Amino acid sequence: MKDNKVRKSNHKENSVGIYSSAVNQAKINGINGVPQIEFDKLSEDEKNQWKALAAKNKEDIEAFYRNNANQIKFTLLHKIVILVLEEIFNEQPENNPYYWLRNKPADLSDFGVVYTNYNILSNYIWGDNNGKKADKIKKVIQDLYNADVYISYVVEKEITKNGKKSIESEWRAERLHLITTIGDKCDLAGRNRCSYVQLHQIFVRRLSKRYIQRKNCLYQKLRDYYQEISKNTNKKNFNVLPSEEVIDMASYFMGKARSQKYEWTFNEETLAHDLNIKDYFRGQVKRGCKKMCEALNALHFAGMIKNWEVLKGVQNQRKYRVVLNSDFFGIKEEDANKLEKSVS
Repeated sequence: MKDNKVRKSNHKENSVGIYSSAVNQAKINGINGVPQIEFDKLSEDEKNQWKALAAKNKEDIEAFYRNNANQIKFTLLHKIVILVLEEIFNEQPENNPYYWLRNKPADLSDFGVVYTNYNILSNYIWGDNNGKKADKIKKVIQDLYNADVYISYVVEKEITKNGKKSIESEWRAERLHLITTIGDKCDLAGRNRCSYVQLHQIFVRRLSKRYIQRKNCLYQKLRDYYQEISKNTNKKNFNVLPSEEVIDMASYFMGKARSQKYEWTFNEETLAHDLNIKDYFRGQVKRGCKKMCEALNALHFAGMIKNWEVLKGVQNQRKYRVVLNSDFFGIKEEDANKLEKSVS
């Protein structure tokens, strides 16, 4: 068994979902390869956290922050494996967070185990498996185990002083590995195929007793959508992966849903920038817009988007009106309408 050390901490609950907003924001920042907030605009507390990390790495603080802070920068297959691990974890009945939190004190360092192996992940991702694909997955899992990721987040604690309870917040920034443990296990041929992986506790640090377990099978629906399209083309590539645009867009909309707002209107240039659609900014605007529309169609098929439409914008730009499916995020539609009114 391989282990990276995991730091224990207390965390505030969040009713929107199971995964840390810090992880999802790092996915979004990684699309463009820059932090969402410039270093100079951070609070002094957060700046000090990043200065300490940069000093440990003996690097200039601003360059270190710009190149590393809150960014998960991997290949398409790496992004897919992270999504699939989250999805499988979400579907495991033995790890149902509601019962876990209700029956015993929260110890997040012991949580986040995904019971799987390279062959299972290969089947999940491509719909079939062979040795080469399993070896690709093994390489990705090793990368997620070994690669440094730097993430900052707020820890909120309830404290009692003079008989009065209050919430105290502090910033933390840390170097971590997205996978902390790989369970070693060999198959009959003597190949190391692992028996489980453990996600870092930051994935599950905002578990909620109000959480509604979702079995939306996002990735599997996206895989089926793209493979069905492939069957209708001359290439007939049945092992095609979902596009990078749709995987990035899924993270992007998960971030939007955390605001408890489910209807959005985007200028095409804004959406292209946020998703780093390179074709759009290389003068191939139609091709870039086509990729965005294909991603929107795929997420509509998968159930994340309730509906979407193209509107006329200014200066020959288009706008995209997107209505997210609140049920997909574990929020009933009538509750979502109440939430939107309360935050608007």
